[in-house]
Amino acid sequence: MKDKFIITLSDIHGSKQYTVSQFIKVIVVWLVVGVVLIFGIGAVVINSLSSKVDGLKSEKLELKKEIDNKEETLKAMDEQLDEVKNLIGIKDEKIYKLEEKKEEEKKSEKEQQERIKSGSRELTDLEYRYLTRLIPNGKPLKFSRISTGFGFRIHPVTKRKQLHSALDLVADIGTEIFAPADGVVVHAGKKRFYGNFLLIRHGLGFSTAYGHLHRIGVKNGDYVKKGQLVALSGNTGRSTGAHLHYEIRYLSKWVDPLYFMRWSRDYYKTTMDKSRAVSWDGLIQSVRDKINHKKEVE
Repeated sequence: MKDKFIITLSDIHGSKQYTVSQFIKVIVVWLVVGVVLIFGIGAVVINSLSSKVDGLKSEKLELKKEIDNKEETLKAMDEQLDEVKNLIGIKDEKIYKLEEKKEEEKKSEKEQQERIKSGSRELTDLEYRYLTRLIPNGKPLKFSRISTGFGFRIHPVTKRKQLHSALDLVADIGTEIFAPADGVVVHAGKKRFYGNFLLIRHGLGFSTAYGHLHRIGVKNGDYVKKGQLVALSGNTGRSTGAHLHYEIRYLSKWVDPLYFMRWSRDYYKTTMDKSRAVSWDGLIQSVRDKINHKKEVE
């Protein structure tokens, strides 16, 4: 019986015995030992990891305290450095640039106010660009010559003296015509002696008119930008040859387009001097007010 392992089970009906070989017995013993070892090792590992976690937490707290101390030290050093700069008259670069920018803005604003008070027609680049977009300027098309200028003349058809309120610009039929400023089309169609006729209303009280056109490329109500193709020159209506009848109007008056066609950064003052029907001083002041309002909004 030494090589047998006996298991006895008892209940109300009696007892029963079972024998297991010694090999099975050894296996069962080793399994029990293995389970005990696993639990023991697991407990040791868990305890070790828990200790390491606690250690890491302590190190983290120490590092945080050290960083806080360093930040306080750096802050104190910055304050000391600022005090030294103030003592010897050295300003921080950012503060210096900010103050310099403010001084430039004050100087620019002061100069602008002086120009406004004196009624100067000297335009800044921004004012010049603003006007150039709103009032008719530049050549509306490529032409070979001016056949009839602005002013009184003997009409070639009626033979009567009358005001010629435009320039007649000689050009081949189909020559492209471009808008001389931003504006809105208020008339595009037939008009008695003008044949195919186009009228564009621009800003600040200006309008332009185009007569004897071959074809019109826009319609009533269209918004056009400076430099946009709007029509082709022709020979329609009461005309003695292919040309563009080109008018510039300011409110209810006609002005000579010639000076506006020569408008440039170096010539605009001459345009103003020659076109006395235009209230230039009030117009410029209006532009400056709009620019200043835009800056304030921004």
